[in-house]
Amino acid sequence: MKTLALLIKTRTTDSLRPGKMGEFLAHWCRACAACALLATALLLSCSPKPVPQAAAPPKEKDHFVQFDAATDREAGIKLGVVTARARASAIQANGHLVVNEDATWLVGALTAGKIMQVLAKTGDFVKTGEVLAWMHSDDVHNTRSAYRQNIDEFERRKVLSEHARRVRDRTQRLFDLKAASREQLEAADTELRNTEHAMATAEIEIAKEKTHLTEFLEVPVDSTTQALIPIRAPAAGTVTDRMATLGTVVTAGNHVFTISNLSTLWMLAAVNEADLAGVRAGQAVAVNVKSYPGETFPARVIKLGEKLDAVTRTLQVRVAVPNAGGRLKPEMFATAEIAAAVSTNVPTVPESAVQEMDGSKVVFVKTAAGRYEPRKVTLGATAGGFHEVMSGVEAGETIVVHGAFLLKSELLKSANE
Repeated sequence: MKTLALLIKTRTTDSLRPGKMGEFLAHWCRACAACALLATALLLSCSPKPVPQAAAPPKEKDHFVQFDAATDREAGIKLGVVTARARASAIQANGHLVVNEDATWLVGALTAGKIMQVLAKTGDFVKTGEVLAWMHSDDVHNTRSAYRQNIDEFERRKVLSEHARRVRDRTQRLFDLKAASREQLEAADTELRNTEHAMATAEIEIAKEKTHLTEFLEVPVDSTTQALIPIRAPAAGTVTDRMATLGTVVTAGNHVFTISNLSTLWMLAAVNEADLAGVRAGQAVAVNVKSYPGETFPARVIKLGEKLDAVTRTLQVRVAVPNAGGRLKPEMFATAEIAAAVSTNVPTVPESAVQEMDGSKVVFVKTAAGRYEPRKVTLGATAGGFHEVMSGVEAGETIVVHGAFLLKSELLKSANE
């Protein structure tokens, strides 16, 4: 500013000189213009900046549907009350399938011998009494020999007994005639009793050897053609294991075949210690296996174990699983869902009351006369046409059970307007 004043002063002094007035006026105008520009710049730098105004939010649409009584009737709106129903909480347990031990038979060799022929193979279904294999055993020959010896002994004892009886009878007549002493008569009686006892013993031995041959070894007593012992199925079922082949030497009691009735299997489920209070014999169980995804096999708890696993803290629970058709196989991994004995009450709504909006499940709750508001709900299990509601509505609230789709359509229509 000082420089500008000095310039004006100088220019004014010079303008007083002759011939300099026009030049002075030109310089003066340029100086005034510069001052005006400088003043404008100072004013702009010092003035406050304008604050932008926020845009007004759009008016939110009402999130409910309002009908009058006449429209309610025309639309067929029907109301219902959210009711609490008993629900048995499910207990999950993993396990595997095994054969039913009550319907499984370990078929062993009746005596020592050698397998001469095998008729049954693993996987075969066999009937009760069907021959699985034939075996040779010296027991057949030894028993037949003992049988014949006992018959001979019986015949010999029989002759001796008849002779002793004749002696006793003669001694009795002599004693009656005073021709024999009492000691002689008593000795004759003793000899008769001894021979009769020996004969009875021989007869018992005959019956024992015969029973051993015909009922135990299942071979004829005197046959010269059949010397092989049959190994038979004790019950109908499937051959699940075979331990003998042609030429196998076995001893009495050796495990030769395993037969199981697979119409019912057992599942051995490991139930957590914390869930044991809700498990008891007779409870219904839903069994699932990986081989049949999405399919459930009904079963039932038949027995709880007696001892916890010290490492896993689980108890073995035995579950009987019907297996009609034989689709389930032993050793399949399985999961069990046990309906717990302790039940709780949970709110339920009819399936017709539930609609889907914006990816969520909703029901329409009546909040006033003719006014219905959508309420998001979290659903649980479904049974008998009703959904369990885990959150969103409470028991006792009034909801739309018929006509909910119309309310949903009206709400979406008003939202798009």
